Amino acid sequence: MFAREFMDRNFSTINGNALISEADKIMRNSKLRQLLVVDGSKVVGLIDHRLAKERIRQAMKSEADLSDQLKVKDAMRRNVVCVTPDTPVEKLMAIGQNYGVGTFAVIKDDLPLGVITMMDLIKFAIQDFGFVGSSNRPCLFIRCEEKLLPRILDIVNRTGAQILTLHHVIPHNKTRSCTIYLDTDSAEEIVDALMSTLAHREYRAEEPVTI
Repeated sequence: MFAREFMDRNFSTINGNALISEADKIMRNSKLRQLLVVDGSKVVGLIDHRLAKERIRQAMKSEADLSDQLKVKDAMRRNVVCVTPDTPVEKLMAIGQNYGVGTFAVIKDDLPLGVITMMDLIKFAIQDFGFVGSSNRPCLFIRCEEKLLPRILDIVNRTGAQILTLHHVIPHNKTRSCTIYLDTDSAEEIVDALMSTLAHREYRAEEPVTI
């Protein structure tokens, strides 16, 4: 799946020279949590409702109330991450996890097309993991050396269980963590097969949990 398939097209932009009070008003009236800040059509930052309210509150506490003079460009977050509509969702998840990115701007030819938040990614992960639509899907949490993953999948397949989804974390060393969701009533047979086949030094499986 790619960014274009689940980006939120209900977004608004605001010029960096606009007042923060105007940005706050737009977000309240449009029921948006954030605005993309643009210079012309190019995305240069992001401002959310919490940041806007906090900066207004700080300005009002100063000796000279400057709340009606604060500009968006003086308070916006400048490190907004821009991605293309063809960016894979897996890459978005990796960037969000590794760099703490909360919101992505989806752009094409420097024009903003939509936004994707970490909440959007979490919702996607929940649906893809099989949390939605079933209350009885066992899963295996696995930590093993990367070279053993094909062998583990072969053992799972030989038990007759259907693998619904498999998600793994790109390893920084030889160890890989992954989660396998199964279309089966019980994963006990699979756990027994894995434990008896692979040495515990190479493989560790936690008890399956029911979602």
